[in-house]
Amino acid sequence: MSAQSNVGLDSGITGPTMPETAKAMLIVNMWVGRLEIIPVAVLLGAVFRRFDLYR
Repeated sequence: MSAQSNVGLDSGITGPTMPETAKAMLIVNMWVGRLEIIPVAVLLGAVFRRFDLYR
């Protein structure tokens, strides 16, 4: 929640020894938090429609 809301708080969970997948998830959460959820959802929906990924 801290990463998505961009408040910069953490309780010692983050650090340089984190697994790469956890770092990637934090990066995605920070990006979504910075851009807000609705525009990212619209962007992903447009990409899915363009490449016909909806089934």
